[in-house]
Amino acid sequence: DATLTAHYFIVDRQDSLFTKSMRWSVGAGMKSPLGNYPLPDDELLLLYPGTGSWDGVFQSSFYIRKNNWALIQESNFVLRTTNKYHYTPGSLFSATLYGMRRFSNWSLFGGFQYAWNGIDYLNRAPINSSPSQGKILSATIGATIQWGNVMLQANYHLPVVQELGNGYTNQQQSFTAGIHYIFNN
Repeated sequence: DATLTAHYFIVDRQDSLFTKSMRWSVGAGMKSPLGNYPLPDDELLLLYPGTGSWDGVFQSSFYIRKNNWALIQESNFVLRTTNKYHYTPGSLFSATLYGMRRFSNWSLFGGFQYAWNGIDYLNRAPINSSPSQGKILSATIGATIQWGNVMLQANYHLPVVQELGNGYTNQQQSFTAGIHYIFNN
C-alpha cells in the first residue's frame, strides 16, 4: 500500500551559520489500497502487503540539531477503515525517539520505538485473536541518505518488550524502508 502525506512546519528555526536548528512539523494524509490483500479468514493474512482499506494517516515530527548531532521524536497514527470484505484492520499508533549523527549527505541513528496495534474487526465484530494486536517496544538502528529532495531511509527493529496476539505472537525482528520526497517552500 502507498501512503501520501503533507507536512506543515509549526516551528522551523535555524541559526545563521546552520549549526543549530529546531523543526516541528505536523502532517496528515491517506494510505491507498494498492497492495494485494486476502479474504479475512486467510491464515496468511499478515504476509500480504496490503489491507484493502483507505486509511487516514496523522503524523508529528520534532527535530533538534546542534552541529552534526540531533535528537528526533516522531509520532504516527493510522485510522483504519473497512475494506470490501467488511474487514477493518486495527488502527495503529507508534512513537519513536532517536539520537542521530549526520555526515555529508547521510545519517546514522539509534533509539527506541513504541508501537500499538488495535483490535481487528470483521462485520463490525471484534477479532480478539488477531496476531498483530497489542504493543511492542523495540530498539532501532537505521540510516538515511539524501540526494537533493529525495531521501532513502532504512530501519532495523529488535524487540525489547512485547505483548502481541494475546501472548501467542512473538516478533523476532523487523526491517522497514521508505522513499521520501521533500518539497521546499
